[in-house]
Amino acid sequence: MKYLTIIILLFVISSAFSFDLKNLNDFSIGYYSVDGKNLMNSREKLFTDISFNSYFAGGIELDLLISENEYKQKNFYVYDRFKSYLTWNYESTTLSTSFSNTLFDNAKTNEIILTGLFDPVIKPVSKNSLTFAATHNQWNFNIDGAIRYRNLNYDYHLSEETEHENDLFIDLTLSRDIIEGLGAFTTIYYKNDLNDIPNSEIPDNFEINDPSKYYNELTLGGGVYWKKRFSNNQVIKVSTAYLHRDGETIPDYLTHYFITDVRYPYSLSPLLYGYISGISRGCYNEQDDKFYRVSNLIRAQLKYSLNPFDSRAYICAGFKYNPENKTDRYYGEVSYPIDRFLTLRVADYISPKYYNNVVTGIEYSFAKYNSIYLENTYSIVKSDVLALADNNELRLGTRIAF
Repeated sequence: MKYLTIIILLFVISSAFSFDLKNLNDFSIGYYSVDGKNLMNSREKLFTDISFNSYFAGGIELDLLISENEYKQKNFYVYDRFKSYLTWNYESTTLSTSFSNTLFDNAKTNEIILTGLFDPVIKPVSKNSLTFAATHNQWNFNIDGAIRYRNLNYDYHLSEETEHENDLFIDLTLSRDIIEGLGAFTTIYYKNDLNDIPNSEIPDNFEINDPSKYYNELTLGGGVYWKKRFSNNQVIKVSTAYLHRDGETIPDYLTHYFITDVRYPYSLSPLLYGYISGISRGCYNEQDDKFYRVSNLIRAQLKYSLNPFDSRAYICAGFKYNPENKTDRYYGEVSYPIDRFLTLRVADYISPKYYNNVVTGIEYSFAKYNSIYLENTYSIVKSDVLALADNNELRLGTRIAF
């Protein structure tokens, strides 16, 4: 009876904690050549999806980069990124939590500017983030909310002291369909800076009423959205919102903020499909009673399948247009299988102001979802702003799913 009880107990425990595990591992070694210098690095990526049962699911992501050396013109460093998440779904409710951590090798990290700090000459040590989110649908209402805690640890370049930056973010959105395809929403966003500003960070002749609330921000707003389905693969979505932003670090002319978002995925044929999306941001300045454009962003992509029965055979092209920030980007890519094992890939990524990256690669698939690849990227630098020289990267790696 004793052994039977133990067997039954083990069966119950194993059933309660049974899960379906899927992994994708990508390991690669890179060889760089620039300014007559040669250096190597290795990168390890691991993606794990876990399905515990019909209610619970989770996952783990790892990203580790180790550089053999560094040179002053490019920010090669050692970092270790970790992310985990867990979700619970039941009928119309979804709860999720996630944690992410990034560790940097401080000795091999160049100076980086972190937003919200007066002194930009710093080196990050670690970054942590913990998030709780929830979604619920009831009576045509949809509620989305999240609470996120962020911790930054960094070193000043001119001292050996480690500074800590802690922030709390809360956002909540309530939306409802008014009629078919047309709805309205209201949103609130709040950021609480949990740290007082050190006196050493406050510039001379700079007045701060309350150092503990200087980086706090409160945003209230709302808007309307419209979506129209033309077919299973064609749905246009449009939303526009007004946001009132309040905070000491927000300029007066950005207090009244407007955002319009448009997205249209389309399928012209079973083999030809793509999307186009756009975001327009503007503001209203009460002092001179005028509207101003902040930025416009347009993205588009078109992909044509050369073989309807082989996902490796395609031609893809797209662009990103962002004139205010001058970060336009254009790209084209061709992938074609020579036979059932070998696939060739050629791509070109162009940012007219900054770079032109030409990519060529070959991949050998020895099993389903498992392969070995060799990829070369030649980067032509077009701007002194990046402080980079033309460089070449040859990367050898393997992808294994299990």
